[in-house]
Amino acid sequence: MNKNTKIIVGVVVIVIIAIVSVLSLNKADAARLLVDAPSVRTASSTLATTGPQESLRVVATSSRRFHVSLCNDQATESVYLSFNDVPFTATTSADAVIDPNECFEIDQDNLYTGSIRAVTENATSTHLFVTELNL
Repeated sequence: MNKNTKIIVGVVVIVIIAIVSVLSLNKADAARLLVDAPSVRTASSTLATTGPQESLRVVATSSRRFHVSLCNDQATESVYLSFNDVPFTATTSADAVIDPNECFEIDQDNLYTGSIRAVTENATSTHLFVTELNL
């Protein structure tokens, strides 16, 4: 899957999640959602490493986060995530791992609104595509 396809798929997934979520809201929540219309931001970060390098912040803290998708487009390199803003280098202390050509989703079932840092293990350049939905 190429970069543009991944971005389009990410946006479509977010729109579907938003529609399903709106359908399950009560009237008060639906009215608030209409006032606070969601904004979608799509960004791309490159994780350039030279061995176990210090992590980079790939998602900033957002109390308005509703959904975030992180997709690893590397064919052989995993991306290690930490759910705090403390830099880390040891891949063994990661909170989650995104395997090659896989995605990691944060939604209402596992909502986390803090910052997310990422690092790779080896000396390769890995693109991590981040799609975030905020209310």
